[in-house]
Formats: sequence, C-alpha cells, structure tokens
Amino acid sequence: METALATPTRPSNSTPGQLLREAAAQRRAAARPRTTTITRPDARRLPVVGPVVAVLALFLLAWAPRVLSLDQHATADEDLTLIRSANVALALERADWWGVYQIGHPEATVQMLVALSLGPDRLRPYAGDFLGPDSRRAAAVPGYFDTLVAARALLTPVHAALVLLAALLCWRLWGAASGAIVGLMLALEPFLVAHGRILRTDALLAELMLAAVLSAVAFGSGRAGGWSLAVSALTTGLALLTKTPALALFGAVPVAACAGLLVGHADDASDDAARKPRPMLRRLIRLIGWLAAWLAGSIAVAFALWPALWARPLRAIERMAVYTQEKGGSPMDAGSFFLGTPIPDPGPLYYALALPLRLSPLAIVGLLLWLLLRAPRLRDGIGVTLLIGLGLAAVLALLPKKADRYILPAIPFLIVTAGVGFAEVCRRWRAVSPGVLAGGVAAVECALLALVWPYPLAAYNPLLGGARTADATISVGWGEGLDQLAPVLNARGDAQFLTVSTPYPEVLQAQIQGRAVDLDQYDIADYAVRYVAASQRHLGGAALEGAIAARAPLAEVEIAGIPYAQLYALDPPSFAGNLEARGLSVEPSIVGRRGWVTVTVALGPPSAEGRRPGPGQTPFVTPLEVEAVLVNAANPRDVEATVTRALLPDGSRAELKLRAPNGLGRYMVGLSVREPGSGTPFAVTSWPVGAPRLPDRLVFPSLSVRVQ
Repeated sequence: METALATPTRPSNSTPGQLLREAAAQRRAAARPRTTTITRPDARRLPVVGPVVAVLALFLLAWAPRVLSLDQHATADEDLTLIRSANVALALERADWWGVYQIGHPEATVQMLVALSLGPDRLRPYAGDFLGPDSRRAAAVPGYFDTLVAARALLTPVHAALVLLAALLCWRLWGAASGAIVGLMLALEPFLVAHGRILRTDALLAELMLAAVLSAVAFGSGRAGGWSLAVSALTTGLALLTKTPALALFGAVPVAACAGLLVGHADDASDDAARKPRPMLRRLIRLIGWLAAWLAGSIAVAFALWPALWARPLRAIERMAVYTQEKGGSPMDAGSFFLGTPIPDPGPLYYALALPLRLSPLAIVGLLLWLLLRAPRLRDGIGVTLLIGLGLAAVLALLPKKADRYILPAIPFLIVTAGVGFAEVCRRWRAVSPGVLAGGVAAVECALLALVWPYPLAAYNPLLGGARTADATISVGWGEGLDQLAPVLNARGDAQFLTVSTPYPEVLQAQIQGRAVDLDQYDIADYAVRYVAASQRHLGGAALEGAIAARAPLAEVEIAGIPYAQLYALDPPSFAGNLEARGLSVEPSIVGRRGWVTVTVALGPPSAEGRRPGPGQTPFVTPLEVEAVLVNAANPRDVEATVTRALLPDGSRAELKLRAPNGLGRYMVGLSVREPGSGTPFAVTSWPVGAPRLPDRLVFPSLSVRVQ
C-alpha cells in the first residue's frame, strides 16, 4: 500500500512569477526553526505570557541602574540644562512660543519634558541667563540638587523604553536570541547607563538614532509593517529635537531602508534576467514614496513638539545651523588631553582610542566573534547597521570638538553587531543555550557596573587597562567624585561662609553649603580642589601648584584605582591683627565707562562668621575704614577708581559700590584697611595665591572688571 505525499497541487493557470514567489516562501519557511506544540490546557496563554514577562523584565533591568542612587553626585553642565528647562517652563506659562528656543543644540526634548513635568512653580528659582560671564547661578539656589535629581528621574523610564524598543526591533529582525542579548547589553552597558542617569542629551540621542535606523531596516526588509516606518519617523523627529548630530539620520535612514529592501526580497530573484528588474523597480519606487512619508512625518513631529518652530521656524533653523557650525567647528574651550599631552584638538585618532576604552569587554568580544564567524547576517541588515555606526564615528572624529561622550551615538550600533555575534554562537553550536548565554552577558555587565558603582562614568574597558590607561591617554573625569569632598567641607563650623576653588564649581556647589568658584579664582578661595581632568590639561597654574606642593591634602578621592580629586587648605588673605578678607566677589564683570561696580567682602577675625574663636584672639568692636579700589591690570599700583566705607569687621558681608573709570581695559579689585581716626593702614600679613605683594593692599587678579 503506497503512502500519498502531502504535496499541494497547483492550479494549471499559475503564472511563473507566482510559482517563484511561492517557492521562495517555502524556502524561508523551511529555514525557520521548528517549534513543538504544547499540549497542556494553558498552551494558548504561554506564548503571550512569556514575551510579556520578558519585556517587563528587560524594561526593569534597563531602568534600575539608571534610577538607583541618582542623588549621589552632580556632573558638569547639568545646571545649564536645568536653567534652560526653567526658562522653557516660564515661556510656556506665558504662551511665549519663541521663548521656548534656548540654544542651538537644540536639547528641546529634555527641556520640554522637564518643563512640562516639574512645572513653572518648581523651576522658577532656577530660570535666568546661562551664557553671560555672570550667569550660571542655579547651582547656588537652595533646593537645586533635589530638583536636579527629580529632573533626572523623569528621563530614566524614557531611556529604558528606548532600550526595550531597540531590543524588540532586533528580535523582529534577527530572532529572539539576538533581541534578548542586544537588549541586555544596551540595558547594562556602563557608558550608556552612566549618561542615562544625568540630565543631558547624549544617551537619549544615541538611543533615538538606533531606534530610527533599526525600524527603517525592519520596514524596508518587509519584516514589519507601516508601524515601523511610523516609529522611525517619530524617533527621527525626536532625535532632531534632541541634538543636531541627528541630521545624519536624513542619510542613514534611507540607506538602512534600501538595504532592508535588498535583504527582504533577495529570495524572490529570478534566473530570468528579463523579469528581474521590473519587480525590483516597482519596490524601489514604492519605497521612495514611503521614505517621502517618513521625511514628512519626521518634520511634522519636530514642528508639533517644539513651539519655537510655530513662532519663527526659519529663524530657529538658522540659529541652529549657526550654532552647530560655531560649536562643532571649534575645539573644547578648556582644551583636551591625548596620549599624555594637553592639546586643543587631539585629532581624528582620539576616538580610535576613546571608543574601545568606553566599550565594555563584552562589546569587544562580541564584535570579534562576529568577525571570526565570517560576519553572519552581513547582508541581513547587520552590515548596514555596523556601517552606520562606523560612519558616525568617522564623521565625529573629523570635528575639532571632542569629548568621549560625543562618540556615544556610535556605541549602540556596535553593541547590536556584538549581540548578533553572541547569538550566532548559539545558533551554530546547539550546546550553548541562548538562556545561559544571556544570563552570562547580564552577569558580566552587572559585575562591570558594580566595580565602579556609584560612578559608572568612571568605567573603562579592563581589557585595555581600564581607568589607568584612560588616565594616561584621554581626558578623564566630568565632576564625579567631588561629592566625596562635600561632607568634609560641610563639617566645618564656618561651612556656609567658605569659598572653594574647583574646576567644576557647579558640580561641587550643588552639595556644599559654602561657595564654589572657578579654578582660576583660587586667589579668593579658602580651599582648592585638584581634579584629574584639570591636572591632565595643566589648568591649575604654576602659582596654585606652588602653593599646595608642600601641603598634604585634607581629603583624597580615588575611583577605579586612580586619584580623582584632592582637597587642599589655602592661607586666607589677611591684614595685621588677624583680620581676614573672605567672601569676595565683584559684579558685573563687564561694564561701560563710569558704570557702577559692586564689590562684596566679609571682614573679620577667624572667630567671625560662625568660626570657633582661637586662643588669644580679640574680636574687633569698632568700625574700620575699608577702601575698595580698581587698579590697572598692567600696573597694580595704578589706582583708577576708589570708594571708602566704615565697616564693622564682624564677618558679615558688606557691599561697596564704586564707579568704573573712563579708560577702557581690564581692572583688578584691590582692598585696604585703615584705622578710623589716624588713617594708619593695616599691613598685609598674607597675600592671595598668585597675587601682587603690595605692603598695605590686597589685590585679587581673578576679581576683574572689563570696561568697554
């Protein structure tokens, strides 16, 4: 008895094209892994419950390291983002749509999210100027750090959702194993986690760009429907509002979609050369139409979500272009550091070293596996994904402005390739279970985070020597670690009156009771902080280095095996009788001829300002004549403007107002003290660090006024 074959019969009128398409579909179906039907009563629920649990677990795994210990420390430039967000909140409150434009980054996604979520009432104290020489006051406003932490927390679920979206797209494109491993690596990659915890745009830009490209590949290949093109348009529009490097998506997304088109229809190719061009041409024309819709959708998203484009669209675009050209075309203001040498522009090779140092060992191993396995899925979308990541890195390397965080957009594309490399190991060697490999990936990434926690910004690739190699070759440190100095300073009895000189004053100011000033204002400081990023670039100056060379630090901070920060006490400027000058400032720093200048000073013995009185110290009880002057910067003995006022030297801050001179140029603030009756000057007993040593007058080089 013969067994009949279950071969489907075909109608005699089938066309050759239909036969070819059916044959291609059968080949694709045969290539898919076979699944065994579960016969338990709840078999229908398991395929739904399993993916839902996996999705929730991945979201939580991505969200947790980004939200834990957010109140550990501040970082540089976050105060700028909070100031701009506060300005946006106030502009929205009064329906000033053009006032929503703050800067050409444009950073609009972060600003709008913070402004709408926290509201104008909470953000009002931090609004103000952020570009002028006398700006950036937000970090000194009470409650700043708590508000900063609240703003950071708003972004953490957004980062987790974008990681989840990228993982699901990889699942759709290259299978469950690839999606799971890529998702775990994106969720726990230390450098991505570090920037997902702060109020800046670099991590958000990287995640949005990856999602835009992956969804374009999915649509072009036919593995996802029109929803994926809508996702690409949405993420592209958001990326454009996040940071201007997203303009690269106008080239990357069409390339990704066209590459997906070639991948998705490769099996439909016919041996008949006469029939091949026509269907491909139709698909290409159709894809061009869809890409036009994507472009229109991306622009519509940007216009819909940023009110500045409602008011003056051309003006906003023009200012963004000018800003990008000026900032991207010039080196970092403080310079950079490369291969042991301070340098303004480290050149295109900087990222060739910074990028592998910032990748985790798993990313490096995964990329090597992908290459050793002969580039699996190269023509299946991975090739174009890797090409876009490398292209971004190459373009960024050509720009003179360089910092390791600027290379962040290229990292997710490399991680996708590495994740597919790991997944290919499971596919080729059945003995390696995808679940076990995914668990190993998660364990290693968690261990890497634990080694540097709570400072993932300090994570460097241990395969390349880790933080020690980074310290010797590229710029290190963005303010992390300064939080450990705050308790030492706050424990002082006069904590609210002291002044600290530091390379990142906005970072330290967020967590101390006193005042933090720039590193070059050490002449008015009670303490100075030596920080790794400034030491690499030799920003401290010879005078400061000489003043602290023979001193032991009051506190030291070490992270990942390298010294990050040291705190030193400085001798306060003082007059005879143990009379110290503290809390000095001058405003404004730029003034017109005969304009008003305000000098602030606190005079008193060490027992004043809440300090414990020392043995044998007698407090002043009668007023003294205090003279504030503006001296020529080229000749400190040449007094150009002066004002005298009787002050009680009890440690309280006092303001002395004087008029700027007629002559243009730079003038420094000087201070002298006299007896009220005889006019006898008090001799100077301790001069500011790096200042001219006049016998009866303190001169502060950093307290300068430019008359123009």
